[in-house]
Amino acid sequence: MLCVNGTSGLNVAPDLDNHGCTAGYYCPQGTITELPCLSGTYLPYKGRGNITDCITTPAGFWSGSASIDFIDKPCAAGYYCLQGSTNSTPLPCPKGTFRSITGGADATDCGNCPAGYYCPTIATVTPINCPQGSYCPLGTISPVYCPKGTYGPNTNRWDSRSCTLCDAGYFCDKKGMIVLTDDNKCDAGYYCKSGSKRPEPDDGGITGSPCPTGGYCLRGASTPSMCAAGNLMLITGTSSSANCYNCPRGYYCL
Repeated sequence: MLCVNGTSGLNVAPDLDNHGCTAGYYCPQGTITELPCLSGTYLPYKGRGNITDCITTPAGFWSGSASIDFIDKPCAAGYYCLQGSTNSTPLPCPKGTFRSITGGADATDCGNCPAGYYCPTIATVTPINCPQGSYCPLGTISPVYCPKGTYGPNTNRWDSRSCTLCDAGYFCDKKGMIVLTDDNKCDAGYYCKSGSKRPEPDDGGITGSPCPTGGYCLRGASTPSMCAAGNLMLITGTSSSANCYNCPRGYYCL
């Protein structure tokens, strides 16, 4: 009870309605000045006499000094508030996670950054689209470049398999490529299947090969062009039809 009336003690018996300690405060015996409940607690009732009457604010919320309630003070988006929190941003969701709504109560309320997005900073509220040329698995902090032999013309890719294989007739010799240009065309004398990492592939035909006998390969070839009927080519790596020559006398060349 608050036992003061101006500068002198009360001359009547105190009652709860007129002299009860204000909600949000407590008044030990002999109180002259109300004492506020500490931040991180609240007290919705009048007439309480001990600091232990102040109630710890539940997880997911916060409260300041002399709080009556906590319902209008949820933990901020991007953060979580343990029991007894004293402000709206006490503990940020870690990198690679996010929380887009208020009221987080512990670290498990921070969700993993979804696949196809990345969360590079603490307290992320909105995940960022994974950029072109990269992919972002679940929980990504920094985007990962698409590997050689692929490129990434679109955003929001989620793993290396979602990167696009380099087009046939082209090569992708760098990580994180976004588009193919004329500079990426397969070298003359070779052909490039999809997924080629080099302008002159020579991996047994998996992603390409030197142009085989019987044909020629122009720059940017995806398959060999065969010499016309009545001609032949006996060497590999030819880059022009001009290198095809007439079938010799006495033979035929289909």
